[in-house]
Amino acid sequence: MSLKKDNQHFQEMYAALLAAYHSGSSVGGWVNNCDDKHNNPILTRLDLLPK
Repeated sequence: MSLKKDNQHFQEMYAALLAAYHSGSSVGGWVNNCDDKHNNPILTRLDLLPK
């Protein structure tokens, strides 16, 4: 999965991903399109899931 830097919420989403990783929380979200360079889906929405 790719998080593009041109996403208008990149900083918030990146911070949330780091926080979830360090706390051991799960994340969900929505992907849209495909990053042709890396052949990955592009993350467009991020959901923090309860433990």
